[in-house]
Amino acid sequence: MRILTALAGLFCLLLLASCTKNEDVTLIRLDQELFSGKSPDKIKSLLNRNPAVAQLYFNANGAGNDTALVHELTNRVNNPALNELNAQIQGEFGDMADLRSQLAQAFTNIKKDFPDFHSPKIVTVVTGFLGPDLVVTDSLIVIGLDYFAGPKAKYRPPAQEFPQYILRRYAKEYIVPAIIFAISDKYNATNRADQTMLADMVYYGKGYIFTKTMLPDIGGEPVADSLVIGYSDKQLTQTFNAQDVVWGILLIISYYIKQTRR
Repeated sequence: MRILTALAGLFCLLLLASCTKNEDVTLIRLDQELFSGKSPDKIKSLLNRNPAVAQLYFNANGAGNDTALVHELTNRVNNPALNELNAQIQGEFGDMADLRSQLAQAFTNIKKDFPDFHSPKIVTVVTGFLGPDLVVTDSLIVIGLDYFAGPKAKYRPPAQEFPQYILRRYAKEYIVPAIIFAISDKYNATNRADQTMLADMVYYGKGYIFTKTMLPDIGGEPVADSLVIGYSDKQLTQTFNAQDVVWGILLIISYYIKQTRR
């Protein structure tokens, strides 16, 4: 009888776990709306309907009343080269069901440990690098898809502004890890006044652990460390093999710092 009771309890727990509802994710494809409305009036209307995006991503407090921004966006969405890039991006990302699913699962994981968390609205844009790659706030996340179109895209972020190790991370599979790491900042209890290297090491270490923990498995496997940290697999192996050298150098530096303070 006890065995039957235990089995029934186990079955109920499994049933509850399987019925856990993922957080709802609101994803707004402003990239598609931008390129479907190529007149100044439609661009102005789009900005007025999305004032938070206008302010956070384009730094335009007046939304559609920012005539310079309306003019610039109108020129860009009518540019043949940018339309070609946008067509590549639409083919690369499709309906974004995979990104929506990964974010929903990650947000659900965060909500379990931090009940005060509320899923922010997700907005995607393509502007020819007019704004930043990502903007992450408690209520809104804006993704510049043109940054994450991958190495085969017609246009890439300006190489003179971004080093190669950053450019390498501008690919679709890095979007969700980057978003979750940015969210980790809110829950990363650190002394922000401490500007030491050790404080930075602790901060990033905690942020990476948060990200790794909250990200959902993909294909039954945990997300690769290379996508969380941004190193290639080869760089991660080299770093692991050289850790004794790195720690040795840090100890020497620490020793000399202490000596100079005496």
